[in-house]
Amino acid sequence: KADIWSLGCVVCEVAMGARPYSDRFESTDAAAFQHQLIYFVGSDRVLRPSDPPALDDEGKHFLALCFERDPALRPDIARLMDDPFVKPWVGVQTAPGAFRACCPCGCESTEPVH
Repeated sequence: KADIWSLGCVVCEVAMGARPYSDRFESTDAAAFQHQLIYFVGSDRVLRPSDPPALDDEGKHFLALCFERDPALRPDIARLMDDPFVKPWVGVQTAPGAFRACCPCGCESTEPVH
């Protein structure tokens, strides 16, 4: 179920255009950031990253499921595939190269954030 936590991190990164927890750690060095994050995740502190402002309530609920602290309570992928945030996309196929970088605000910019 650690992969579910990682999925939540990926959703946060895509929605924010920045690594999850980057608002809590000031390091610009990737190795130092990873070291801080590993220590943080291994501690008993609140672990959930900040909600991306670009996500609606369904997206924030999806992240709450992904970031459930207790692995026994964290849903598996079958449950998440039935979540309203994901369900409309289940089974959707796209042509190769159909996805491109875009701004979280939904515009057509190829810059991650502008």
